[in-house]
Amino acid sequence: MSKDGFARAYARVRVYEGGNVDDPHDPGGRTSRGVTQRVYTAWLRRQKLPDADVWKAPDAHIQGIYRELYWDRCHCDELPAGVDFIVFDSAVNSGTGQAGRWLQRALEGYTGAVDGNLSAVTLQAVNDDADNDALIGRMLARRLGTLRGLKTWGRYGKGWSARIANVQKIGQAWATGSVGPDPVAVDQLGGHRKAVVSEDTMRRPLLGTTSTTITTGAASVASVASETATQFEAFRELFSWMPYVLGGLAVLAAAAGIIVKLGHAAADRAREGDDVKPVDPTADEDATPVAVNDNVPAEASPQAAEAA
Repeated sequence: MSKDGFARAYARVRVYEGGNVDDPHDPGGRTSRGVTQRVYTAWLRRQKLPDADVWKAPDAHIQGIYRELYWDRCHCDELPAGVDFIVFDSAVNSGTGQAGRWLQRALEGYTGAVDGNLSAVTLQAVNDDADNDALIGRMLARRLGTLRGLKTWGRYGKGWSARIANVQKIGQAWATGSVGPDPVAVDQLGGHRKAVVSEDTMRRPLLGTTSTTITTGAASVASVASETATQFEAFRELFSWMPYVLGGLAVLAAAAGIIVKLGHAAADRAREGDDVKPVDPTADEDATPVAVNDNVPAEASPQAAEAA
């Protein structure tokens, strides 16, 4: 078990998340140190504190949010060393539910629900796993496979690849009792951008390679072919060649329908974490290493931080 892992995990994820950003292409929107304005506002209201600009949030607030919304919600204190870190980082970047689903799908022999909820059943399965090093590799391969299916992969993919490669090196080192490398400044490559996974953010490719335009066009073809066949049906008895036309239209509609289904199935599989892409260990080599201090100051209460 990892009872004191938050400080060192937090120090590294803070490096990945960078500083203040407001990128219109980032679904997270206005963000500071990995915390979006929406998340910060909701957290402040739960603490009965006035609304404030996340860019000006005290470090104690940011640290409190990381622990409460990501570390604690994912029960990272109950996860083995190394696994705690990769789950925590995945939750910060893509949400706790998505991090949980990646972990559940990576567990070999796991028969519980794949719902993103790190329940007692999931936690027991993780702690029963005899090879945490391999589990880390499997989970991050699923994470990478999912992120490659996002519409924003072309813009932020290099940064996300670097982040996942560095997370894997550190997580696997911790799983075996080693120190691991320094974290790298993936924010320089876009790796701090939120990787939100949903139906709206996923590409709809054909077998993972063809653009959404193909599947959208195929859907139109299927609709037109079906409607045309219906209209021509009335002339079946008038022309001897009409059955061949109708047959051709039926085949066209069926083929277009298959294209649409394949495109949707590929995107759904990636979103659910079934698309596995092995992590390139060299993907973080272009990012600058950053030395960190594992001795993060103790968290102050939100009210004390506000008064300060």
